[in-house]
Amino acid sequence: MLKLKGDTTVTFADFGLTNPHLVTLTTQEDIKIILQLVLSDKELVK
Repeated sequence: MLKLKGDTTVTFADFGLTNPHLVTLTTQEDIKIILQLVLSDKELVK
């Protein structure tokens, strides 16, 4: 079994966008993405 985990932070600017500030809504500039994989050489039984 192989377990992998990684994370990164992206911003609106990474995609050429500006933060969509609205009067009634505030958004954060940074978005954290977490990816976790569990790889096995055996087929899972349902």
